[in-house]
Amino acid sequence: MKHDASQLLDALVMLLVGVIVAVGVATRAEASTRPLALTLTLAAALALLLRRRAPTATLVVSGGLVLALVAVDHAAGSVAVIAPAVALYWLALSRGRIHLVAAVVAVAAAVVVADLFLAGHHAHALTLQTAAHVALVAPHISSTAIPARASGRSR
Repeated sequence: MKHDASQLLDALVMLLVGVIVAVGVATRAEASTRPLALTLTLAAALALLLRRRAPTATLVVSGGLVLALVAVDHAAGSVAVIAPAVALYWLALSRGRIHLVAAVVAVAAAVVVADLFLAGHHAHALTLQTAAHVALVAPHISSTAIPARASGRSR
């Protein structure tokens, strides 16, 4: 019964994230990029089905798809980051501190790459928006996931 409930929860999380990002991308994406943007977005959400079995791979896949989306349509990509955020949160809940630190560094680097290189900003200028995005990642994940993991709520 517990296995069935976890599968149902996985499907519900994927469905909820998929609906939120699909609606956001559909309303923000340029008409010319909308089909590709929706495909990348839904693939990033679909990857969340693997988050229990392969949390690191889920983060890499969903993050890579969102980075590709940012390259295609930056406005649409800003909504789709919900999928890798869920994957990062799950990774923080299910793995140790080393995985958490490595994941946070990787996500922070991806945010910098997306904001500076893919969004068309100048590569030599670290913008306030980029710094704010990076600053939001680590404290939020560590302040919520580590206490939850310590109390045993991760599974």
